[in-house]
Parts: sequence; C-alpha cells; structure tokens
Amino acid sequence: MNKITAGFAVFAGAALAICFGAAQYAEGYYYEGGSMDIGFGQTKLSNTQEFLADDIKNIYIEYKSQNIYFYKGEGNKIVIKEYLGDGKKGDMVAKGDTLSVMGAEGTISIFSFHFAEEKVEIFLPEDYHGCIKVSSSSGNIKTRDALELSVFAAGSKSGNISCAEVTAEEIVASASSGSVVFQKAQGNRRIMTSSGSINVKGGEGNTAVSSKSGNITIMDAAGKLDAFASSGSVKVEFVRAEEDINIETSSGNIRLNLLKNSAFKYEGKSSSGIIRTDFDDKLTFNDKRNAAKGSYGEDSNICIRTTASSGSTRITLK
Repeated sequence: MNKITAGFAVFAGAALAICFGAAQYAEGYYYEGGSMDIGFGQTKLSNTQEFLADDIKNIYIEYKSQNIYFYKGEGNKIVIKEYLGDGKKGDMVAKGDTLSVMGAEGTISIFSFHFAEEKVEIFLPEDYHGCIKVSSSSGNIKTRDALELSVFAAGSKSGNISCAEVTAEEIVASASSGSVVFQKAQGNRRIMTSSGSINVKGGEGNTAVSSKSGNITIMDAAGKLDAFASSGSVKVEFVRAEEDINIETSSGNIRLNLLKNSAFKYEGKSSSGIIRTDFDDKLTFNDKRNAAKGSYGEDSNICIRTTASSGSTRITLK
C-alpha cells in the first residue's frame, strides 16, 4: 500500500466515524441514562432542581440547542435535570403560580470523534395538570410518558417535535424546519410547520394543520379537520367522520379514506387535476372531472370539502 492509498484510507475511516457519530446524534440514538457516545466520554448531569408543584399552574421552558424530554415523576415535585456539560446550568425561577426555565447556551462537543447529546429531562408529578409551554431553537422536544394538561404548546425552529399520549384542552406545535409527530393526542390540536412534515395518528379532538413545504399524514383520527399544504400532499384516514372536513393543497395530491357507513355532503375542486371517488355515482361532475358535488349515505349535516390547485384528489371507502 503506497502512501497516497494509506493516507486516503485513514481519511476515509475518520470521515466515516464522524458521519456515523453525526447520524447517531441526529437520530437521537443515545444510551438511556446519558448521552450517545462512541467510546470517548459522556455528557454528565450538570444540574438538578426541584420545585413543589402544589402552587405551580404554568411552566415556561426555553432552551437553545438542547433536546428536551418530559417524563412522569414521583411525589409532588417538579424535577428538572440538565445534562449540559462544562458545569453550565439554566436559570430556573418559581414565582407565584409560574415556573420559568431559561436554558444556558449549548454546545456540541466534537473532539477525537466525540459527539455528546446535551439534553434536559423534566419530571412532572402524575397529578400535575397545568399549562406547559416549551421551546427549543435547534433541539428536539419529546414526551416519553402520557401527560394530562390544560395546555401543551411546543415550538422548535430546526428541531423535531414528537409527542405521545398528550391530553389537553389545547395542544399547539410549531416547527420551522423540523417535523411534528403526534400519537394519541387528545384535545383540540393546532400544528404548523414551514418545511417539515406533519404526522398525526389516533386521538380525538378538532385538528387544524398547515405546512408550507411538507407532507401531512393523519391516520385513525376523529373530529373536525382543517388541513392545508402549500407544496405537499395530504393523506387522511378517518375511523369515523363526525365533523366537517376541509382539505386544501396548492401543489400536492389529496388522499382521503372514509368508512363505508359514513354519511356526508361532498364538494371538491381541482384546478389542474381530476377527482376520483368510490362514490362517483352519487356525485355530479363537470366535463373536465375537476369539480364535483353531491352526497353519500343518509341525510347528514357533515360537509367534506377538498381543493387541489395543481394536484389530483382520490377518496376511497373502506
């Protein structure tokens, strides 16, 4: 092996190690008790704070690049654990009925192929049902356990938001360039992304979702739906259609699946695509088949509207 070949092999190996570490970091593959590490150290617990939850009705949390995780805790205390490294810690103040948490500046340590996750773990008493508003500029936000709250609002500029079994009167999620995933979320849901996808699976409550340049997928949900995608497709599968459904895309396709025993009025438009349904015989089409109107099933006040500016519409019954 000549010097050039040997040098290239060393460079390629180093690059592979860096890419592997970055991929692991991006996907969130970390050891349960600490950080992801490729054998060169871990991010250690740098700060722990505890607050009595009896008088706390509002929790406001803001971090820069750290990932934020929510868990169910024990007892009647709100416990916040920071894994920030270098002895950094955020500012935490409980005043009146509000707990405010402002995180310290975060860093990703890269030394000898060492990638460490900076994260924050928040443990809530099982009987805490207050308001949580959380944001992270470039970190992910995830709920690890089921939460029952009055309000849950999460925002991230370039991180992902993933929530499972969140129950609240109002659920809000906003991501600029990250994706949003909700599973079995119960309550009125409002989800917005600029350049990320939206996935909602299960749960009940009114749902309003919008994405400028990402796809929207809603599966096994029930309740009123308003969905808008500027340059992405919308796919919706309902267990039951008991409220109005309004779906609109500017440059994407619409796919809607409903139960055969549903009953609804339908009105659809498509500027540069066609409309196809499993109940075409119940509809009146124009000559271009890009506009349709009619009803399916017994008399119903439920109205389904689809509008696709430059995409096709397909509605199926199962």
